[in-house]
Amino acid sequence: MSWLAGKLHGLNVDGCKIVFSWPGRGEDTLVELENLFQYPEVIYQGRKDGPKSITIISGYRNVRRFKSPKQFIEDLEKTAIKLVHNASLHGLLDR
Repeated sequence: MSWLAGKLHGLNVDGCKIVFSWPGRGEDTLVELENLFQYPEVIYQGRKDGPKSITIISGYRNVRRFKSPKQFIEDLEKTAIKLVHNASLHGLLDR
């Protein structure tokens, strides 16, 4: 957990969520990113093994701009570039 917290330190956490997928048939765990930093022990409660995968979800909300197809595409492109840039800065991309 300290590795993940270190990788995500400095990331804009507004609207970010993390999904932990566990080995076996257990339910996935969905947490707000800011809760990960405040209560990391809650994620591993009752777990013997580490997660098999971790997914970071970032949201963007601006209803007015979504009404225009052109602005929607522009915002989608900017958001994708921003996410890839942030992932690269934090060492989350495979080379």
